[in-house]
Amino acid sequence: MREEVGITLDPADLIYPIASYLTAPDSYNVQHELVVYATILHRQFAEATPRTKEVVAVSWRDPRDVIDDALRGEVNILPSGLFAIQRLIDYRSDRRVNRCREVLLGGTFDHLHDGHRELLRAAYANGDTIYIGVTTDSYIARSAKSHKSVLEPHSVRWEALRAYLIDAGVLQRTILLPLDDVAGPKALDPSLEALVITDDTIAGGNEVNRRRGLVGSAALSFVVVSLVRDESGDVVTSTRRRALEVEAG
Repeated sequence: MREEVGITLDPADLIYPIASYLTAPDSYNVQHELVVYATILHRQFAEATPRTKEVVAVSWRDPRDVIDDALRGEVNILPSGLFAIQRLIDYRSDRRVNRCREVLLGGTFDHLHDGHRELLRAAYANGDTIYIGVTTDSYIARSAKSHKSVLEPHSVRWEALRAYLIDAGVLQRTILLPLDDVAGPKALDPSLEALVITDDTIAGGNEVNRRRGLVGSAALSFVVVSLVRDESGDVVTSTRRRALEVEAG
């Protein structure tokens, strides 16, 4: 914000991710990932003027008016920008199709398996927009996870999850986010309504609600998903799969 627009946010202000968009490949076959954040609008921002040569003008508009202007051809906006503005409208709206408008879940998603898929099914059955935090490599390095040497890197896990969501036809309802903490900034967003967890991660859910309480956000409801078992009755986990891979050499 400071570099591009000349507005300096207070580090104490909470900033919530609300949208992500992957652009189509350009002529060099390069894609860009657009991530959009929301924060509190302070009074002094209303008088802000651009202080960089990259910005032509700054104006404060109702997002619905911007969409209408774009449809009438009165303003040119990239598809990624239109997507972000529409997500902002949805974010501010009280409309809902499912029980919750915004639902959060997080995980490593190492070697995507049936347990992950059951967690995802529960999320999309309960929420309209699903935020999924995918743990970063630095998060994994600091964690106590076992057999890290055979754990897939973040980029591989991210793309595998994205491909699954595309095949399932739900990517347009999804915001993928890197997760570098047990909660992450989205977990504190007051617009969030539910957290999808498993039987063995309830403690993590309680920690998220504790942190929300510290910033004045209401506690999230939990959607608790039972752990999936295979034909032998063993729990399906990435940890067990990695242990078997290490044993096999």
